[in-house]
Amino acid sequence: MNSDLIDNWFRFLRDINVSPPEFPNSMSIEAWSPTGTKDTVRVQQKRPLLRRLLNSLEQGTYDERDYPKSWIQRRSFQKLTANAAHSNSLQHWILDHMNGYDEHFLLELRPNLRHELEAQYNRITKHESELYFSSVSLFEKITTLEHELNKRKMRNLTNRTSKTRERTSLLNLYENRIIEPQKEILSQIEGTRITLYEYMKNLVLDIDSNSLVGFKELSELPSIDGILRILNGIPDLTDTEVLQNLDYQHIETSIHLEMESYVQKLSQSLEIEPSTIGLDYTLGNEPAQPMNVQVNINTSGKQTNVMQNTTINSKSPEMDDL
Repeated sequence: MNSDLIDNWFRFLRDINVSPPEFPNSMSIEAWSPTGTKDTVRVQQKRPLLRRLLNSLEQGTYDERDYPKSWIQRRSFQKLTANAAHSNSLQHWILDHMNGYDEHFLLELRPNLRHELEAQYNRITKHESELYFSSVSLFEKITTLEHELNKRKMRNLTNRTSKTRERTSLLNLYENRIIEPQKEILSQIEGTRITLYEYMKNLVLDIDSNSLVGFKELSELPSIDGILRILNGIPDLTDTEVLQNLDYQHIETSIHLEMESYVQKLSQSLEIEPSTIGLDYTLGNEPAQPMNVQVNINTSGKQTNVMQNTTINSKSPEMDDL
């Protein structure tokens, strides 16, 4: 599922006063408009047709004649369909992201070099998309945890007992050793997306300057599933007894080591220095500081420069910013 496409679809839904799915993934979209639904509200809001619109844009079968004129006339709809009309090909990515390049650049490359560059592009964009949806899921999890944490801290303050200090200390420990490292992982994921974008640009520039005349055998990019498994296994704040017995040092160290392993494997796959991947901070040493991350990756449509603030608070996430 293309991140830019889903973002523009969400914006169009809001523009026509239809609440979008809770999350930008297939499971949430199915719950929002189940296949074959007869629900009155969903049908009145034209959710089945809106879901069909998204599917047609993803599959390249979009036909303007299938949709109401009242939709087509809206600027948000025009932006949605215009971006999706772009091919997901390397050629369109270069035209949209590389200044001074035109459609002749790829055509003039040797066929084997062009095919290898396209293969690199395909694996980079696939991995970036996986990182994007992982960051969305992690952002939601952190926000939920912080909301619950702040609620419990407030209860402690307003209902003081002999155990208030003990309870507050436990909550602070969970915040510093469990929540803060997850914020750092979120920042690292966004930084990695930037790295992938820069890597792709450098490949094109190197080929153009004749400093790269061929590629070594492609290796698979590493998965972040190991990191996500650790994060998904961390208990929430509902069971005080479980929190008291958690091995906080082990969890924090595991997160740190798994992220280091991912960065090392990614640097080997891309043949770049590990220090160039992600953001300039040390995992696990200090709480993540507020920072703005400019995410430039876009595999379809016009380039989008999104300034994402990675400071997490207890408010609900704004999906427009994701």
